[in-house]
Amino acid sequence: MRGTAVIAGAGIAGLAAARSLTAAGWEVQVHERHPQLSTAGTLLGLWPAAWAALERLGIASALETVSLSSGELLRPDGRVLVRLALPGTTRGVGRMDLLETLLAGLPEGTVRWSSPASSPAALPDADVVVAADGVHSALRARAFPAARLRDARVVAFRGVAPLETREGFEAWGAGLIFGRAPSRAAAATGTPASAPTSRGPAGRMRSRSSARSTGTGPRASTRCSPPSPPRRWTGAASRTSPR
Repeated sequence: MRGTAVIAGAGIAGLAAARSLTAAGWEVQVHERHPQLSTAGTLLGLWPAAWAALERLGIASALETVSLSSGELLRPDGRVLVRLALPGTTRGVGRMDLLETLLAGLPEGTVRWSSPASSPAALPDADVVVAADGVHSALRARAFPAARLRDARVVAFRGVAPLETREGFEAWGAGLIFGRAPSRAAAATGTPASAPTSRGPAGRMRSRSSARSTGTGPRASTRCSPPSPPRRWTGAASRTSPR
């Protein structure tokens, strides 16, 4: 054994750290405040460097992916501003699929569910403590009380809708971004969509009223959001970011 490590948080960062440390011969405990993996989120776009990291962890071949090699940048009315060619190894991966694959390779009992890490004193002794418990990390607040968050003034909504699409796009407008990308699960759950805005409720209303495109643009997605009933539809407020 090379050392002991305690990780707070069983999200992507925490589980990836646990996989890496375990493979290197460390004894690892992961403490997660929830009773199970988070089901929030839809599709993650992975650039080549992120995909290479998953290959080093030994899980890349087990993931179902979609190619994200091209896309379009649109005006709010749906007109194309530019077509984008992304690096060939850019992929889309379901967030839940990634979490489950990371967890599956850990020894039984590595993750302690319903075990919040409210402070460093609440954790067992270890050579290394990894705070991967999110933007509102309780461990960071205790260990670095001077650290502050600032309001990013961004609210993001993401979900899946039964739409046919072969490539992704983003529509940029005043105070809003609307995006759509293909999903492996399109036949069953549709296509992940996201609509962040920096203007709160007014911006969300504008994202609907300014989407006047044809079947490939923002209105085609907003009309389907959410489907009835949705398989997975999450509205996530993301209002803070580290300085």
